[in-house]
Amino acid sequence: MAVYLGYQEFKRHNGKVLQDTFANPEIHGHLWWRNTRDNVQYFITTRSDDSLREQARTVIHELLHIGLEGDDLFLFSSMGRGITPSEMDKLHEYLLPVEAEVRKLTDEVYSCQPRFVEHIMRRFLKVD
Repeated sequence: MAVYLGYQEFKRHNGKVLQDTFANPEIHGHLWWRNTRDNVQYFITTRSDDSLREQARTVIHELLHIGLEGDDLFLFSSMGRGITPSEMDKLHEYLLPVEAEVRKLTDEVYSCQPRFVEHIMRRFLKVD
């Protein structure tokens, strides 16, 4: 399942979950990465004023992006330059169906795998 692949990659690359506030109330989190010489490190940022369950849902959502997209995540990396309008159009064409699939799978994982949700909360959100 894609969420477990994403989880494995996230851990393998020393992924970290951070909390932040977002000006836009519709944003609950995002995935980003930092490239180093030999590796990449993933970061998932969750909304600090969301409930722990909503933060777990955000982490699962972003893990699914990692699991489903893999190396495709880096296709549109701007590598220090701005993204051109044509690249932005390609990005939107690519992301719309992916985002729909990730949202569907997030709902499935969240509702059908309560132990995994609890694990995410304990492992990354420091819930005892």
